[in-house]
Amino acid sequence: MHSLVLLTVGAFGPLLATAADCTREFLKTSADSLVAAQKAGDPALLQPVSSGLVYNENFAAATFKSGILATPLKIDHSRHSLDTTQCATYTELISATGSKPYVLGTQMYFKDGAVSRIETLVTTTGDWLFNATGTLNWASKEDWGTIPEGKRDSRAVIQAAADAYCDIFSDKSVKVPWGYPCSRLEGGSYTGNGGPNDKCDVGIPSGVALVDRHYVIDETVGAVSVFLSFSGIPDSHEFRVENGKLRFVHTLTVMSARGNGKGKATTLPTCSAEAGKICFATDKSTTNAVALGEVITECPLPNGAANYTVPGTNLKFRRMCETDYPSGDMGKFPVLSMPDCIHLCAQLNLYPASAEGRCLGVSWVYADGPQGTGISFCYPKSSVAKSQARVATESAVLILE
Repeated sequence: MHSLVLLTVGAFGPLLATAADCTREFLKTSADSLVAAQKAGDPALLQPVSSGLVYNENFAAATFKSGILATPLKIDHSRHSLDTTQCATYTELISATGSKPYVLGTQMYFKDGAVSRIETLVTTTGDWLFNATGTLNWASKEDWGTIPEGKRDSRAVIQAAADAYCDIFSDKSVKVPWGYPCSRLEGGSYTGNGGPNDKCDVGIPSGVALVDRHYVIDETVGAVSVFLSFSGIPDSHEFRVENGKLRFVHTLTVMSARGNGKGKATTLPTCSAEAGKICFATDKSTTNAVALGEVITECPLPNGAANYTVPGTNLKFRRMCETDYPSGDMGKFPVLSMPDCIHLCAQLNLYPASAEGRCLGVSWVYADGPQGTGISFCYPKSSVAKSQARVATESAVLILE
């Protein structure tokens, strides 16, 4: 088991502001200037900035001139966490409708009344489960509003909930304070539908150390941003904690910068079928591009299309139209096509991430998506014992040879 290296508030001693005026108003004004700078592609709009600023992107040294902040983006959604104890901020930015989609996470640390350090994670097409349209759809529906003062959790409770979630990746004996409902937005994939039965305790990998953690905590909204190394990959996990329980989880994983983080290199696949890996392409489907509000269906299947082999693997699935396997669900994930659904099952077969075992099949219910979002749901299955007829549904089972 890997040892966990935790960076607590004390580890950031040199970055802490000593100015008494590190108020929420001060932090929000600076965080808002970050959004304005990103919209304009003009780093000069970010204020106030220390002359000794340290600026990193994806855990590597960068400059304003070469970095994402010099690229103007259409910002469709932004949200801040303001940490007056550390004098730090975290900002989530979603650009889904511009010329190139991005989802960004930025931690800013202040010293002597100015930004002294910026850490930005930049995700785009090809990063883990990236789908800016899906991210925008779900993030904009969640409530990260102010929690009444008498119901707020302490910083220690909020960080402990985040740490428990991160620790379970390497130690399954850890007790995580799961909330019910709890919704996880991983890239653009959502583990629920915004309803009372949403769950976050699905699809958690094993044997992975989440190390080198950097925290920004805002008790007023129950939020903690954790920048960390996911087996060498720059990663962000952000949590909303209510009554000591996890309510929302947002993740960003920068596959293009693997190796920039600390820890053992990961075996997670990148989105490149040509490289012999499993490709998830929810922004650009594995078959054809898809307009908003549409899904890609191929039923009735053409001759010779009943069997499907996942590129880069020897896993072969038998496809069936208007068929559902109602039991054995390992989770629920939005995808735009049946190949995407099968690829997800292949990932969960080759890299098991559930106590229920390996994925043996899927059902894709393409009438489940919220109207106009182009999102329908894939249900990976740990068992495929019994099927039933169902319209607007396609299933596939792994052919065991």
